[in-house]
Amino acid sequence: MATFVERNFPHAAFATGWYQIAWSGEIKLKETKSMRYFSQDLVCYRGESGKIYLMDAHCPHLGAHLGVGGCVENENIRCPFHGWLWDCEGKNVEVPYSERVNRAKSIKTWEVREVNEAILTWYDSEGKPPSWEPPVIPEAVDDNFYKCEPGGTYTWGKVRVHPQFLAENAADIAHFRFVHRAPETPKVELMEIKGHHAHLIHKYPYGKKPSDLTPSGTIWGDLEVEAWGVGLINFRLVKYFDLVNALNITPIDEEYSDIRASCWVSKKYGDNKDELSGKAKKAVDEQFRLTDFDVPIWENMLYVKRAPLVAEEAKAYSDLRKWCDQFYPAKEEVQS
Repeated sequence: MATFVERNFPHAAFATGWYQIAWSGEIKLKETKSMRYFSQDLVCYRGESGKIYLMDAHCPHLGAHLGVGGCVENENIRCPFHGWLWDCEGKNVEVPYSERVNRAKSIKTWEVREVNEAILTWYDSEGKPPSWEPPVIPEAVDDNFYKCEPGGTYTWGKVRVHPQFLAENAADIAHFRFVHRAPETPKVELMEIKGHHAHLIHKYPYGKKPSDLTPSGTIWGDLEVEAWGVGLINFRLVKYFDLVNALNITPIDEEYSDIRASCWVSKKYGDNKDELSGKAKKAVDEQFRLTDFDVPIWENMLYVKRAPLVAEEAKAYSDLRKWCDQFYPAKEEVQS
């Protein structure tokens, strides 16, 4: 299989930042979940306190996978092979058939945050701690909006796409007309880049003809896009529909990523205040449908490092690419 470097991408390392590894509702009390991200096997579990933990998956004793048959005890996890007990800091606290614990061995633990109905982890190729915190999406904590789980979530699993392809969508105004069937090309109204946060507003035409969501035909509203690193991206419909779509992407390895969408939409569009329904459900389904158009393009494209951008797209696209560069180790760029 071709790696992203072989597909002409200029960076070999994964970008530093926060990445979604699950939704909150996927991991119940005392449950474990096996996963693979950043080319590493991981185990995530929820302790009896309700707190989420993430660590490397394999027991240092004889290599068993803690997510396959391992059990949670208080805030600790017990290996299914020989019963060694590891605490949430990765330290051995019990060997059940010995009077001594093994202080020489430990398991790497990962920084995690539970926010916006999602479980996020911090990745840094050099092992540095988090330099910023993930955002709280206002709609995710607003009782006037439907919770994203269960009806407002969707996963595109093991997609052959690099995370930066999604981040670059924030500045790619031209593709909306041809990929997402917008009646006209949007215009960049605002672009602010500061540190790990990028903020754009597009003047955007919604709908080609009358429908349930656009009864009078095309409506010009705003599409607000925010990115926190390359892993967390929000698309918010403004002056048209009260909806925000968090489209988060996490690399499995150098070839594949998981993409997760979480939508929060105002209850005023629903037929049932307790369950996603009515126009609210249609609007959420439309968000997922629009991403379906992107996926086959992402999976088969090459990365053009020196793209021949035209004047209408050049500044926003170039500025966003430069912003993305900061998240990769400075000395690892692939030379062409």
